[in-house]
Amino acid sequence: SQGSNDGFTGSATTFPPVIRPDIGTGAIFYARRWWGSLAVQHLNRPNMSVIGGPDPINIKYTLTAGYKIPLNVGDKSNPRLMALTPTFTFKRQGGNDQLDLGLYATRKWFIAGMWYRGIPFKKYDSDIQNNESVVFLVGTSYLGFGFGYAYDLTVSTQTVRT
Repeated sequence: SQGSNDGFTGSATTFPPVIRPDIGTGAIFYARRWWGSLAVQHLNRPNMSVIGGPDPINIKYTLTAGYKIPLNVGDKSNPRLMALTPTFTFKRQGGNDQLDLGLYATRKWFIAGMWYRGIPFKKYDSDIQNNESVVFLVGTSYLGFGFGYAYDLTVSTQTVRT
């Protein structure tokens, strides 16, 4: 027999190309030991739909900050410079929000850190807690470039309800 019948009898639907500008802005503030940033995305709320109809993207807000705490470890004759850096990132889009709280340590070229993703005091509905994951990082920096490996360990116990 010529050809095969895989059960598909319709033709592929094609959509005309769509161009939708997506406007965002942000600012970064930094000093010797601290930094902060604010970003706002989807200011013009472009339509996400590819088949027509209104489906605007909600505006997304992101706030990030951190502070580098220098430490001298070792004795006075052989101090070893190290730094601890607490950080946070808060994101909100529509009715969804996310908080990342973290701490990482640096010593010369070595970087190690841990973050918690979730908002433990916030509950959705009446029984779903906002816990998502704990993130681990190990990495290195060289000539101003950082390289790292991060692993997300899921701590959420919620299942999707249908």
